[in-house]
Amino acid sequence: MHPYRISLVAFMLAMAAFFVAFDLIIHSGRMPGPRLSDSVSFNQKALWLRKALQRNPAPEILLIGSSMGVNNVNGEELARVLKTNAILNASSWGLEPAESARIAHVMVDHLNPPPKIILMPVCIGDFKKHGPKEIDWLSFERCLFSPFLFPLYLKYPDRNYYLTTLREQNVPAEINRSTYDSLHFDAFGGVPLSCTHFLYTTQRWENYQKETLDPAAWDPNAIPLLTASALSFRTNKVHFVVVACPMRPAAEQALGSRADTDLWSKVQAALAPVGGTFIHVSGPEYTDADFVDGYHLNECGSRKLARQLAPQLKPWLETE
Repeated sequence: MHPYRISLVAFMLAMAAFFVAFDLIIHSGRMPGPRLSDSVSFNQKALWLRKALQRNPAPEILLIGSSMGVNNVNGEELARVLKTNAILNASSWGLEPAESARIAHVMVDHLNPPPKIILMPVCIGDFKKHGPKEIDWLSFERCLFSPFLFPLYLKYPDRNYYLTTLREQNVPAEINRSTYDSLHFDAFGGVPLSCTHFLYTTQRWENYQKETLDPAAWDPNAIPLLTASALSFRTNKVHFVVVACPMRPAAEQALGSRADTDLWSKVQAALAPVGGTFIHVSGPEYTDADFVDGYHLNECGSRKLARQLAPQLKPWLETE
């Protein structure tokens, strides 16, 4: 064989070995996700979704949304009651409804069959105007479904980001889910916050007091987008369910009636004509012991919410 040909074969073998080794490092759970956005939560969730879809490429229930989806609906409890493990939590901190919907559309377009239910837990804050996020949506799609991730790391070679993220992922407080910053996903992609060891802060515990429910602060596109999403998902025989999560009792007393009038009634009116479903969860069964602040449930509360939602979701799972 010609020496140049031998060198070419050796180079190709070495590159193949490098890609295989890099993929093994990624799947070891130590490597941070590629920097697809300016949100570490989004980047880590994208990498987690890639692995989860390789294990289970046909989820029946897809959770989307902000931290309401990450923390407030317990996937393990939902799976136990509904007797299915085909649950995938694709939610991420701080996502706006438009960003959550885009994730869902990527999933519906690629998964065959698509999910039967798209479940979006929300709170008042999700409908406010937020600052723009830098998300590379094409790279996100490639992260989930392309054969190799290495090109995405080459595209975003931010060594400082990867080293910092790697270090923060190994903080013990995050592993036991005792802080808001925890990205220690469970088997379904959620992060159940500790019922007994959570590190509370007065500022977060009383955060509902700063909520004004001023319509001028809301994103005017958020509710129309829910309508459009429900209609789009319906054409794919996917049922879209938006869940207004319970609030801490003091927050419910301060904000509940105005939220019903000014926001939740509008969400329900927007979804009903296009086949979407709105579920508003509240009640005396949710006590301070179920919360880590005005809006986020701990694991005890998230299991309670999952048990409450399961009977309402079950009929859609049983339809073909």
